[in-house]
Amino acid sequence: MRNKIMFMVSAGSAALILSGAAMAGGEPIPFGGWDLIGTTITPTAGSCSGATCVPAMAGPNFLQRNITVPGVGGAPAVQYIQTIVTDATGFKDENFVRLGGGGNGIAGKQSIAEGTAPGTVFTSSAELQTGWAAPAAGNLVVLTQGLSEAAANFTSNFGFSQTTNAAGVIQGKSLDLAQSVGIAQVATDPDKQVFVLRERTGSFNAGAANSFKLQNGLTLGFNTPAAGGAAEPGDDVKVVWIGQGVTLGGVAGTQNFGYQSYENLTDPGFIKQFDLATMGPFDHTDKPWNTALFGAAPSY
Repeated sequence: MRNKIMFMVSAGSAALILSGAAMAGGEPIPFGGWDLIGTTITPTAGSCSGATCVPAMAGPNFLQRNITVPGVGGAPAVQYIQTIVTDATGFKDENFVRLGGGGNGIAGKQSIAEGTAPGTVFTSSAELQTGWAAPAAGNLVVLTQGLSEAAANFTSNFGFSQTTNAAGVIQGKSLDLAQSVGIAQVATDPDKQVFVLRERTGSFNAGAANSFKLQNGLTLGFNTPAAGGAAEPGDDVKVVWIGQGVTLGGVAGTQNFGYQSYENLTDPGFIKQFDLATMGPFDHTDKPWNTALFGAAPSY
């Protein structure tokens, strides 16, 4: 499997180099608009909306198409080569190459899924959008991984994104770590510990200024000494949450534990909250969890 993956990566890279690739603003049609039926890659209905897609070469677990996107405002049409390689084991590799010059770039996505539920399942994906395919924030790299082991009541997830400008200088980073571990001594008990870390900086913290409150009244005001002050866009901000529940049995019931902290790593500031009654996450009613910045609030 590993040799096969390395071959596909090399083949995809070679195709891009030989094409004289040049790209501009995301993939021309969405990734994943196809199914594998037997060994035949079959485009799904509507997957080529807004473009013209013509098969060029095909074989078992392989498809290459010419993609033409109409020009806007009198501009000429733009042509791409789409290459898809996959197999029945859960490996998928898809990339787009733009033809006709105008700068380098690539839009590519690769994913791997191994194992079967409810056993041990591993997933991994990598997405690259550079040059013509880069979003407004700059060249983008997105990496995700997940591991689930049902028998041990264990899950682990990792996510990382980074943007760079044309010179390769980092413009922003996003990091997500999460882990849930079963700690029950009795199989029927739901005891577990959940850990979550989310960090945003640069282009991933480009919105309106923010301050953060916890239920114990603590406020983290970034870049100003006053409570309720604001975190400047671009600051490196981080939230950590830990929730744990342990069944004690009898009248003792369940022992809960919660910890949460917010931290500004750019202009140092730090607040935290412990709780031995609830697990959290802890958010003040007038400063709720910042979904726009950190994504959906985690849960126990």
